[in-house]
Amino acid sequence: MRIKTSAGILLLLFSLVSLGYALHTTFRDLRDEKKEIARKAFPEGNHSMVYVLYLHGNAKCITCKDILDRTTETLRSVFQEHLEKKTLIYREINVDLPENKEYAATFEYFATSVVLAHYEEGSLKSWKNLDKVWDFADNPSAFDPYFAEELTAMLEKGGLMP
Repeated sequence: MRIKTSAGILLLLFSLVSLGYALHTTFRDLRDEKKEIARKAFPEGNHSMVYVLYLHGNAKCITCKDILDRTTETLRSVFQEHLEKKTLIYREINVDLPENKEYAATFEYFATSVVLAHYEEGSLKSWKNLDKVWDFADNPSAFDPYFAEELTAMLEKGGLMP
């Protein structure tokens, strides 16, 4: 009986160690995969830059269109110099397309979003989902300063403000 009990305990320990190793390997591979996704998605990344990502699905409501309009208008009116220098990049990304699924995973997409993402040397350093854009979408006098302040803070964090 002792031999069976000992063998059972050893088998259980072996199973737990194997499970731990499998989990470790899986999470390591996921981390490496996210780095590879960033390199593919942002090939220009040989220096520091900030991306403004308008993430959306196939269907866009009126509020989604307001968020898009306010975002692009503020970029053009306040951040044109950064856009021209390519220290700031704007992209609209339909996360319902199969080739864009990694954006949904990386930036925890659940609804139309404006995400600020700071990349250095092709690697994601930090990001922020501007969740208040929904609150301010129909109010330019609130949306524009909120968006501009958040984007300025991200540019400063990346050392991209003069």
